Amino acid sequence: MTAGHFQEHFQPAIDLSQTLDDISVKTILLHRSNLQEEMLQYFKASDILNTTLKFKFVNECGHDADGVSRDAYAAFWKSFFLRNADGEVYRIPVLSQDYGQEEWEASEKDVIEAVERGTQYDQDELLFLLDRFQCHKIPELSEMASIIVQIAHKVLIQESKYALDAISGVGKGVWQIDFPDTESILTVFRRLDPTIPKLIELLCASPRTKEENASIGFLHRFIRGRNKLQLRKLLRFLTGSDVICVDKIDIQLPSIHTCGPMLELPSTYANYPDF
Repeated sequence: MTAGHFQEHFQPAIDLSQTLDDISVKTILLHRSNLQEEMLQYFKASDILNTTLKFKFVNECGHDADGVSRDAYAAFWKSFFLRNADGEVYRIPVLSQDYGQEEWEASEKDVIEAVERGTQYDQDELLFLLDRFQCHKIPELSEMASIIVQIAHKVLIQESKYALDAISGVGKGVWQIDFPDTESILTVFRRLDPTIPKLIELLCASPRTKEENASIGFLHRFIRGRNKLQLRKLLRFLTGSDVICVDKIDIQLPSIHTCGPMLELPSTYANYPDF
């Protein structure tokens, strides 16, 4: 679906004709099948950054107490990285005929670029990599650093400059204040990155019986057995986001309830396999 076709058929859930004084909260109605396009349309509004947003999914009963919002944002960026960004490790915006300046400004995404040095490739892998970036010569070892810099400049700067210029026009002033240097950005990433100790520390429970205490132990054991990807999926299930953006996760004993962030945990497990 192109941007023009979407604008022609899109019916906004926000009543844009409303002009009542001091309207600061807007509810956005989203379809999961078309979430990225709908979010971009809403975020084109000039006053969107000064508005408190609440999200609701069509045909879903979830009430937005922040959990639905986290779910919406997480789903948007997952779709964005799959459809509008490229790269194996680090993701950069790629041009699309469906994305003009308005769409890139609406995405409001900072891109962190990095180049890993010192990795050794065999010759076949090196030739494949160079050919992918339209470098049709086999450089000498002494030329390798220069060739990599030229390719990186073309891919990370020249090809993505249009998208990055539109993005920086929206967020440059804000981000320069909040993130004056690279280390401040990396600090935020490290804080949000889920790990087993961090997730366990977020859990808040007050077991009153031996059975309830055992259930909490089973949950801790379950978390400790997760790998990085599974840990992110578990956090997304519990809070609506796959990064740490809550201060705690309350556990009530005892039926699973998500996006609170809260987990209602039964206390009837006899052992860990039952859990």
